[in-house]
Amino acid sequence: EEVDEDSPMADNLREITKAGSRSKSLVDRLGSFSRQDSQEKRPIRLEKIVESSLKMLRSTLPSSISLTLEHNGGPLTISAVPSQLEHIVVALCTNAWESIGDDGGEIQITLAPAIPPGPSTEDHPVTFARITVHDNGEGIPQEILPRVSDPYFTTKKEHSGIGLTVVNGIVAAHNGQIRLESEVGFGTTVSIYLPTSSPKGISQEVPHLTAIPGGQEHILLVDDEPQIIRMHSIILTRMGYEVTSFTSSVDALNAFMENPGAYDLVLTDMTMPKLNGDALARTIRAASPSTPIILCTGYSEQLEHNNTQPVHVDRIIGKPTDKKTLSTVIRELLDQRHKGE
Repeated sequence: EEVDEDSPMADNLREITKAGSRSKSLVDRLGSFSRQDSQEKRPIRLEKIVESSLKMLRSTLPSSISLTLEHNGGPLTISAVPSQLEHIVVALCTNAWESIGDDGGEIQITLAPAIPPGPSTEDHPVTFARITVHDNGEGIPQEILPRVSDPYFTTKKEHSGIGLTVVNGIVAAHNGQIRLESEVGFGTTVSIYLPTSSPKGISQEVPHLTAIPGGQEHILLVDDEPQIIRMHSIILTRMGYEVTSFTSSVDALNAFMENPGAYDLVLTDMTMPKLNGDALARTIRAASPSTPIILCTGYSEQLEHNNTQPVHVDRIIGKPTDKKTLSTVIRELLDQRHKGE
């Protein structure tokens, strides 16, 4: 906002923002996969998940490796846990990269409707979506090909060998099939077959640009990281809000207790020394039940999924958060408070 739209600095800042977003996305995916046992399957577009995974991979793979995606056929809808499907794509492409090496090669991903090889399913017809990952790496000797899915088996000294084992488990959990073909000197092809499902339940909402809502209320901002305090203070002030900030949750609580009516909303971090955000919110709620409280944490997805949002907190938002999300949540809670007054 402080530089000309067409300046080289603006381009640099956009690239920094994109890199930060990719890093956040990667951490979110790792966290989601670690909690896969508590997630439910839902209808998803397979091509969207694969495209998203490849965007992350392109920033990781060396430039000497070509990564291409070919989509044959129309939209492919499957019932799946998104983070687990992302793990399949990332794991298979990482295996392909290791087979190719950093000197250069090709990884080709193909999506298409297909029928898996095997016994006829005429009595119980099921359509499948196929994800094929092919590389032109060194290939796998036929004598060890049957063992590549065994737990902890690996031909690489620096790897644990659990990648394909996990992929097999995910595929089985989704009632799918996996086929692996390889020949030394000609590369490896892994095909994943997943049952398709009805697209019913997929959000058809088209995103659109909206104005960033602001206001003139007084916000108490609490975070032990000075950089976050500075950034959020600038953002909120530009929205029109009056901001009082503290890097000490104890000092913030003392200021609030001296004059609870001076603040219209509290925005606090979760993890802070001496007094964490949860304890701070509980004390503020007891003193002023009508004051909206927003808790910022890196564990928001887990808390919300497990229905563990504290009753003394009005909203939990993940860190780092974007300006639009922050402004929308703040305005929504303040408007609700005004209606109740």
